[in-house]
Amino acid sequence: MKIIQRSALANQRKPSDGWQIIEAAGEHSCHITTPEGEQVPAVMIIDNAAIEAIVEAGVPAEGLLVDKDHLSHDMSQSTEALAWVRELAACPREDDAGSYDLAAWLELTASGRPLIAGKVYKHFSTEYLLEHCEQVAEDSYRPQRLDGLALTNRPNNPGQRPITNRLAANPNNNQTTKMNITESDMMTALAKLGLGEEATGEDLLKAIDDLQLSVQNSEQAAAEEIVKNTDTEGELDKEEQQLYADEVVKNRERGLRLLNRRLRKTGANHNRGPVAPSAVRPRAVLGGQQPGEMMVANRAREIQRSCPDKNWTTCYNEARRELCGR
Repeated sequence: MKIIQRSALANQRKPSDGWQIIEAAGEHSCHITTPEGEQVPAVMIIDNAAIEAIVEAGVPAEGLLVDKDHLSHDMSQSTEALAWVRELAACPREDDAGSYDLAAWLELTASGRPLIAGKVYKHFSTEYLLEHCEQVAEDSYRPQRLDGLALTNRPNNPGQRPITNRLAANPNNNQTTKMNITESDMMTALAKLGLGEEATGEDLLKAIDDLQLSVQNSEQAAAEEIVKNTDTEGELDKEEQQLYADEVVKNRERGLRLLNRRLRKTGANHNRGPVAPSAVRPRAVLGGQQPGEMMVANRAREIQRSCPDKNWTTCYNEARRELCGR
């Protein structure tokens, strides 16, 4: 069977393709899948004999799918790959060179890489089918083939170390094990985004996108209000108002200068300044002070879907009036 040394393990300080320990040796309580698709409790014996059989069985030519929490088995869930297992190998244990852990060469996808880097998922979860196991006792089995692998935060195997804490045991590697983002930092960030610890990478990215969108919408709405309050005589048509609002968003000082210059040409009172900043300042959306902006953005999307002829700004302002009374 193929054997790799621990110095060959990928450095997860900056997650990349490479070898990972996916199953630690030992006897692990878990659930095993029967040919009828049922999950039954069992004890999985992961010893040298099991690892040798698993490595020799290998993986499909196209690679073995790595999903999240084995959800790809549910027809209602996505089959998106977070990584692909390309090869299997045995790796000597740190505390016993005569015993092996199971290692896999993982090719991370664009979806899976940030989930590991951000510690959204910290463990691997292996899957074995009953039909590919050798029965050792009434409820004990020795797996002969790896049938599935997932990222999870609820591993069956208590002997596994978190993915993001594992660095290559290479004496020539001077990198420290300190991560730039601690687990505490990540949990705080999730809480501020309104997410729980069970949030997935997709949830995190969507929350960030919504946050960025709500900030952009707040800035745009504030700029439009500045233009409207400056052009009190209504000398600008809607297209011009939108144009100058966009300029204010890009560069407030330059946008106001262009706006006043335009109004001077028509004889408007260019000494009028914009409304007080407190009246148009975008509301904070983090820390629980004003959590409604994301709801406003989501409601605006609903309005725009039902009324495609309305532009985004109109939909956003309508949603804000509906939800915030302003």
